[in-house]
Amino acid sequence: MSNRNEAIRNGLLQYVGALMAETNREGAEAAHVALAQLSEVWLEASKTTDGKHYDTFKTKPILRAAVLIIEDYIRKIKEQFRPYEDMPPAVQMRLGEYSMAVKQINEIIDATKGNLDADHG
Repeated sequence: MSNRNEAIRNGLLQYVGALMAETNREGAEAAHVALAQLSEVWLEASKTTDGKHYDTFKTKPILRAAVLIIEDYIRKIKEQFRPYEDMPPAVQMRLGEYSMAVKQINEIIDATKGNLDADHG
């Protein structure tokens, strides 16, 4: 990463920190509100030029982040049940659903070759 990119990244982190400070909340709640505001911005930036759709090429990093978050959630749940056989069937079923969600998001990521604006207009 270039020095300029690193400076921009640090500026973005400072921006999020400033958003958190402006929420008049603390801890995880402040981060939640600030990141929600940031999410509104990246969602708007990920739209196609005509504004009718979200461009999956532009959102690939967001989709990858969602996969990481879901996989981490699965790991946390699995850590609560050792051995795995002690996990209630309903929890096992739910973990299977989460794993399927990861698989489906990864399929979207893998199927996305380019951005919609370049491909369609």
